[in-house]
Amino acid sequence: NHMIKTIQNNAVNELTILIGENRSSNPVDLLLQISSMVRSLGIIQKEVRTVARTSNYFFGVHDLEWATFIPRMFKEKLDKLFLRNNFYHRYLPYRDAASICKNLPTQNKKIWFEAKIHSISGGEQDYSQDGHAVKISYGGLSVKHFT
Repeated sequence: NHMIKTIQNNAVNELTILIGENRSSNPVDLLLQISSMVRSLGIIQKEVRTVARTSNYFFGVHDLEWATFIPRMFKEKLDKLFLRNNFYHRYLPYRDAASICKNLPTQNKKIWFEAKIHSISGGEQDYSQDGHAVKISYGGLSVKHFT
């Protein structure tokens, strides 16, 4: 993969991806590979004309349970992650956002995570857990280490 080789050859530490259609044969594996190589990752999803706006879609993947996948991304080198998806609002429902906020601070790592969400059906939350400030509010969620 050209992106992986570029990251390796240039010792990339911070990466922002502006993505429309993902042509990778396995986008999930690609994300895990990238997460093991960079400390900071931003992903901004663009509209894909062939994907319905009502889809649970992000980074070329339909119907992935991001609540279990996102913590896996932090297992290696990655400690900062920013996600923005203004087109496919169902990719991260409130219950998944709440689960991510609950689980990320328990990883024994100084994490900075922020994502745009479009529903706070379970209400706003603002609390501290394991050295992290955790917040879910209209428009976003965040888990940020105090340092």
